[in-house]
Amino acid sequence: MTGPLIRRVELIWAGLAGSPFYTQLFFEHQAGQANTTATNVKALLDNLNTALATGLTCEIISEQTVIDTVSGKPTAIESETPKSINTFSATGDPLPWSSQGVVRLPTSQYNDGRRLRGHFFIPGMMESQSANGVLAAPTKTQFDGFLATFLSSCNTSGKLAVWSRRHKGWASADSAVMWTQFGVLRSRRPG
Repeated sequence: MTGPLIRRVELIWAGLAGSPFYTQLFFEHQAGQANTTATNVKALLDNLNTALATGLTCEIISEQTVIDTVSGKPTAIESETPKSINTFSATGDPLPWSSQGVVRLPTSQYNDGRRLRGHFFIPGMMESQSANGVLAAPTKTQFDGFLATFLSSCNTSGKLAVWSRRHKGWASADSAVMWTQFGVLRSRRPG
């Protein structure tokens, strides 16, 4: 049985201790929107330029995998051109690599009695963005603004989505907001 399709965009963060870090973002699939989706992700990274540590880079992998949400199997590869590598320029002391920003992605979908929620991590956070071990309020406000713009820009090319392979379900993210706590993304190989 074939289900709805989603697009997976992979990011590779490098240049800091503990890297590389991998991020997978999922979007509702709309044919022919690989470039637009990558442009939206790049715009988010551009907004974060002066907020993340100098030396950190983030590559948007040009091949985007189209996945059947029911079987979990790839059905196609779509490419965006050209490949994008973002650099960041915040000065000061970065937080330890294990203190990364956490973006929460709540949805309105319930599968097997559990709310479908997602998250992703933003490495390269700075000491100045931490207040007594939690995300400083001005940084949360700034990042939440960047994320709201990103979420809005995704509405025409495939909404940001959360996918549960285990429960064979997916849903559009209702919002994307920074959590006040820091988290850690352990290095792992992309999908």
